[in-house]
Amino acid sequence: MPTMTPVTSLKASGRNHVVSGISGRDLLGEVWRGKSMTRSLMNSRLKIEPWLSGTTIDFGGGGTPSYLEILKVTGMFVNMDRIEEARPTVVGDLESYYPVASNAADNVILFNTLEHVYRYQHVVDEMCRVLRPNGKALVYVPFIFPIHTHQTEAFLVDDFFRYSARSLDRIFRDAGFSRISIEPLGGLFIVICEFIGFALRYQILQFLAQALCIGVQRLVERLRPNTSAQRYPLGYFIVAQK
Repeated sequence: MPTMTPVTSLKASGRNHVVSGISGRDLLGEVWRGKSMTRSLMNSRLKIEPWLSGTTIDFGGGGTPSYLEILKVTGMFVNMDRIEEARPTVVGDLESYYPVASNAADNVILFNTLEHVYRYQHVVDEMCRVLRPNGKALVYVPFIFPIHTHQTEAFLVDDFFRYSARSLDRIFRDAGFSRISIEPLGGLFIVICEFIGFALRYQILQFLAQALCIGVQRLVERLRPNTSAQRYPLGYFIVAQK
């Protein structure tokens, strides 16, 4: 896990943390399983996240989110979603009332959800409220990614926003988080890779094209830092501490 940095600073490295710093094999494995590149990046990043212990609340993840197969969670796990068909532990609207006491959770999770909420500041404020002091929030948001709503995926409602690193820093700081790490995940050829995957019909062709793009990204990034995730983020992984 990266070192938590002061709230006034962001990750300064131009290198892609997942592709350059962890395992291309893990990333390719996720792609082979049919995941989008942005989901593959998120899952690969989750594999290096330490265990979450105590009480963990997942906002917007549905009943049994697939990332629980990757993220190591012990203790009590509760999730809240507005859609009953998703079978969450608690049915509730993220834009209104949260039936959770203050200082009740050790960890909160919000993956691929904030872009679907119009009152985004309310969501982050509530995440901070329900966390105990020194509690941790794990968040992933897409940036360069197609519009996705209920017309393209089950259980989605609408698609309102994309957030830059600077806007995320302001949003979490305004909510009361004291230490924030914001990691860009992507790179120029990883972005190209994502859209090639959407365009090709057959999985084997998607995999071969995406494997090539991942290799090119790792090579070119060493020669041309301006092709990195810092400039071309597919998404951002945020670790914020109360």
